[in-house]
Amino acid sequence: MGHRRIAITLMGGRTSTSAEERLETYRGFMERQAGGLEEGLIVRLARADLESGRAAVPALLAARPTAIAASNDLLALGIREGLHAAGLRVPEDLSLLAVDDTYLSALPGVELTSLELPKRQIGEAAARLILERIAEPGRACESIVLPARLAVRRSTAPPRPAG
Repeated sequence: MGHRRIAITLMGGRTSTSAEERLETYRGFMERQAGGLEEGLIVRLARADLESGRAAVPALLAARPTAIAASNDLLALGIREGLHAAGLRVPEDLSLLAVDDTYLSALPGVELTSLELPKRQIGEAAARLILERIAEPGRACESIVLPARLAVRRSTAPPRPAG
C-alpha cells in the first residue's frame, strides 16, 4: 500500500524462533522496500495481550510509523484501543495489521487485516515430525515453510500524504 515507516511488535525476553524469523523477514523487507530500517520501529513486548497492546502505543507512536504490524490479533486490538485513546483513527491515521487471523479479526466493527496462518497444516506437520523423531531419534532437523494468506480488511489503507 506504499507504507515505508512500518513499526513491528515482537515478543522479547525469551528466545523465540518465530519472533527471530519475523524480525529477519521484517529487516529484509524494510531494507528492500523502505531503504533501510530504524531500530526505533521495532518494539519488543513481554506479552501479547490487550493491555500490552495499549501500553505499547507510546513507544510505537514515538517512531512515527504510518503502519503497525502486531504479533497477534489480540495485541493489535489493544494497540487499536490505545491509538483511539490517543485520538488516532485506524486506518485513516495509521494502518494496523496482525498475525493469526482469529475469529476476532473478522467481527463486524473489528475488521482487522491479518495474516492467516495454516493452523491445521502446522499441527499436522508438527505431529508428523514428532512421530518421525520418536521413530528415529538421530534424524536431522527439518524446516518446513507453509503458505500463509493475508486477509485484507478495513484496518489498512495507503499512507496519508505528508503535510
